[in-house]
This record gives sequence, C-alpha cells and structure tokens, in this order.
Amino acid sequence: GQASNTNEYPIIVAHEDNTRLWLQTNVEDTATTSPDYILSRGEYKTLYFGEKAGSSVQHIYLLSNKRVYGYQNMAGRDGSATKQAMMLINGVNPIASSKIDGIYNIEDIAGTKFEMQLKILTSTGADLYLNGLKSTNFNPQNEVIFGKEELSWYLFDNKDLENILPLGPNKRLTIESDGPLYGQYYGYNSVQGLAGYFFS
Repeated sequence: GQASNTNEYPIIVAHEDNTRLWLQTNVEDTATTSPDYILSRGEYKTLYFGEKAGSSVQHIYLLSNKRVYGYQNMAGRDGSATKQAMMLINGVNPIASSKIDGIYNIEDIAGTKFEMQLKILTSTGADLYLNGLKSTNFNPQNEVIFGKEELSWYLFDNKDLENILPLGPNKRLTIESDGPLYGQYYGYNSVQGLAGYFFS
C-alpha cells in the first residue's frame, strides 16, 4: 500500500455514476466535506496508505455514497511481481457474523509452507479467540480504525500462527469474537505469494 511500491495497493471500482469517495473522514462530516474523488460508472481509483493521514497510518478508511467494489493487490515488501496476489475487499457490516469457522491449513499450499501473517478486523477491545486461545496470549499488534473507532485490526505474525494452527483439527483455523469479524491472511515463500480474505 505504499505509493513507492506500484505493485501493492487497493483499487476501488465505481458501480454507478457520481460515486463520491471520502478518505479518512468521519461519516457525520461527509455532508460538509468535499469528496476526495468522484467516479463515473466503471471508473476506478488506486489508493495508497498515507494519502491523507500520514505515512505511518497502515490502513485506509473509505466511505462512499454508492456501491463500489474493492480489490487489494498484494505484492510483499519488495514489490516483486512474482509474489503478487489479489483479493476482493468486503465492506464492513456491523451485523456481520462473529465467527469464522474452519479455514483449512492456511500456511501449507500444495505441500509448500508459507511464511504467514494474519490480520483480523473486529470490535475495539474485542474478546477475541483463535482456535480457543485468547488473543491476548500473543500480544498482537493492533490499531484503532480512524473514523470508525469502535473497530480495530489485530495482526498475528508467523510465530503466533505456529502456536495457534496446530490446535485446530487438521490445522484448521477458527476465529471467534464478540463483534463483527473479518479475517485476512497473506504470506510468501521465495517467489511465491498468496493472500485470502474471509468473513461469514
């Protein structure tokens, strides 16, 4: 998502004319704040971290007045095209399920083991469990979402996953929270990359 890395970024595609996009803006401020971008049907916009909130911010909070499609292009730190993966980004729904059940062995693809990270979006201060273990056992990196402070993301690294995944049957991953729940993982092995996005 860095502007200097042209292989890694989200793409927002408009479904209707006069689609207005606001970045890092509270929903109550959209009535008095001009949109950052206005798109026509079929047009798209590439976004980068830090466009409005500073380079240290590692997420993008996007509001739209109409339906859009979001895709996240992943390429790793070095931007190598050989490590790319793309995933559909779903909008945050406050009544989404609080459980993602039975994701199968995400670190092993066709016998190849990947260095993985898992990022979870859920309620701020959530009672969050991974394969029955409380998330605070791992002290994940976390950050409150700008403009949507009731939500936060939690990042678990490969070392955490090496302890979490064996607890599930056949290394399945079950995530539970007391709020809406979304899961994203990404990984690499040499020139191979993968990414996935889960909600229910």
